[in-house]
Amino acid sequence: MASNEPLLQVTEVTKRYGEVVAVDGLSFCAGVGELITLLGPSGCGKTTTLRMLAGFIRPDSGEIRVDGKIFSSPAYAEPPERRGMGMVFQDYAIWPHMSVFENVAFTLRIRKLPRSEIRRRVGEALDLVHLSGLESRYASEISGGQQQRIALARAIASDPKIMLLDEPLSNLDAKLREQMRIEIKELQNQIRITFIYVTHDQVEALAISDRIILVNNGRVEQEGTPHEIYHEPANSFVADFVGTANLFEGRLVQGSDRSGFARFDLDGGVHLLGRISGRPLASALHGLFIRPEGIQLYRSPPADAKNILRGTIRHRIMLGNIIHYHVVTGTQTVLVQVHPFTEEASIEAGDEIYAWLNPDACLIIPRQT
Repeated sequence: MASNEPLLQVTEVTKRYGEVVAVDGLSFCAGVGELITLLGPSGCGKTTTLRMLAGFIRPDSGEIRVDGKIFSSPAYAEPPERRGMGMVFQDYAIWPHMSVFENVAFTLRIRKLPRSEIRRRVGEALDLVHLSGLESRYASEISGGQQQRIALARAIASDPKIMLLDEPLSNLDAKLREQMRIEIKELQNQIRITFIYVTHDQVEALAISDRIILVNNGRVEQEGTPHEIYHEPANSFVADFVGTANLFEGRLVQGSDRSGFARFDLDGGVHLLGRISGRPLASALHGLFIRPEGIQLYRSPPADAKNILRGTIRHRIMLGNIIHYHVVTGTQTVLVQVHPFTEEASIEAGDEIYAWLNPDACLIIPRQT
């Protein structure tokens, strides 16, 4: 493999089931030691893509290469056992009647490795996932989080170049899921194996990924770092799917001025300033997007401030570390997020307020219909 080539290359891959196009010309790549997340709603083609990477199904068109070698194409598919990939399934696929050691050693025994090599690999893998000392316990006798670690250890023990993880945390409760996100990222940083991680959970993707491939209807909507996906969404689908977004309908009436801001007129006649995302065509439909944390509330209009909307508080929702305000302004309800130990937090439901939309946080994006 040339030094400037990625480890994994997925090029224009398509998979159909009858008239249903599960994956539609999907392309992305992954470098050595990267954690790439395929993120998207249920049925968008994430798991189908992962199964093509693993070699369980063959694409109808396009190709998958590892180290420059074709692993999948319409004409050929490298067998799964010869791909050098580890797989962690959503249901973990562990055997409850086997011990922790035997579960991790299972694939190594199939490969007929020497006993000493099996003991070494299993011991190292269990140590990495913090299960040392539980080798003799039955898998049915340990917690869900520990069972998930068994699945990780079994994949690590096979010494893969690439790890494939299909919704590995979906069966865990919220608190344990948060803990395991941290552990998976720490593990990946430690062993420096390329991870391809599938999830529909946006928080999970933002927390662990080096890059996110956001998929919808089998196609890539946007690829980028968690910061880019969250703060610079390519279109209204991305803005709405990742995090919480306020999206105003209207039209772009003036391009960026010297300050870098463009003018956007709302349907009610109010105009706002925002940044333009990329270079949208003049004929495209647009929306103005802003996150709830990009808005500040005032009891009286701040002097000389632009981007002010007048409204009324419909709901005040206390969520512990943050407060959500639902602000009715014109025909739209806007979500605003504030910290509890600020002056804004004294505002109550029914109060009339002024909302300042920070122009730096306003992004004018193409709107999907």
